[in-house]
Amino acid sequence: MLSRTADSLYWLARYVERTENVARIVLVGHRMASMARSLGSSGDEWLSTLIATGCEPGFFEKYSEPSAASVIDYLVRDPDNVSSVFSCLETARRNARAVRTALTADMWDALNETWLKRANTPRRR
Repeated sequence: MLSRTADSLYWLARYVERTENVARIVLVGHRMASMARSLGSSGDEWLSTLIATGCEPGFFEKYSEPSAASVIDYLVRDPDNVSSVFSCLETARRNARAVRTALTADMWDALNETWLKRANTPRRR
């Protein structure tokens, strides 16, 4: 029982960390693309964002070209991408539910409120 709780807590933390990292990389990609546009760059910023997250192969199975909308959708909302922000949140919440009694009320509330807000976010296409 103890090892199962420890395992779930470990993976909960890993998925929350992955969620945060992907969200930050998307933010950096957006900033780079915004700056590059003003400097007349070639526009490889979204490709580098995919490479940095390790999601490049899966992205090109679904899309032919990295654009801001397609990369953001894939990295944030796509349920087929196990590294997307929403997929990681879902897995983190699933682990949290498994060990609900081992979490503080604040931890559960923060994770659950984030999940509920995510559940009300429509997917763009």
